[in-house]
Amino acid sequence: MSTEMHKQHSDPLVAATIARALAPYVGIASPEILATMREQLEEMLTTDELALAMMEQLRDDQHTVPDVSGEGRIDGAEAAIQPKRGARGA
Repeated sequence: MSTEMHKQHSDPLVAATIARALAPYVGIASPEILATMREQLEEMLTTDELALAMMEQLRDDQHTVPDVSGEGRIDGAEAAIQPKRGARGA
């Protein structure tokens, strides 16, 4: 069974993590080895206590990082760019 045909995990973060981990081996390892690696990674990422904690941290980080760049309000930035009283040119 090839990794492309393998059923994706229902958790998109787990699926993306597995795909990223296996990417260097696609085309090098046999489909059987890739399937075994996928199964072992999935089991570890969904049952191991440390891996679960790390996945939760990744999940939390995804919610705090914007998906796009651009102009936006930065809390506290207004105070930082205000000229100090008594400064020249103010």
